Amino acid sequence: MQITLQPREGATMAPGNAVRVHCLAGVLWITNHGDSKDRVLKAGDSAELCAAQRRYLSSVGRNEAVSFEVSGPAASISLHKVGGGAVSGGAGERLRQVLRGLRRLLD
Repeated sequence: MQITLQPREGATMAPGNAVRVHCLAGVLWITNHGDSKDRVLKAGDSAELCAAQRRYLSSVGRNEAVSFEVSGPAASISLHKVGGGAVSGGAGERLRQVLRGLRRLLD
């Protein structure tokens, strides 16, 4: 399954089985619900994701879409795009800090 997210757009994924995510273009940020081990994939990078956790996937760039491919049993993947609306409160500030750090690493 190939997915493209526009800038400031995200998606949630809760696979029923382990899947492989392969970044095709742009920079993909993967966060795990209840886990602080974020992953950042650039074009050509891949990651194996276990089935145990819900994940949030998003484009890192302000002006760059991200395309990625998810390999695994398609029936086990529940993917829902979420809009690029503003995040507020303490979670929003933490997200902005993480994104600034990621941009510094990628520049």
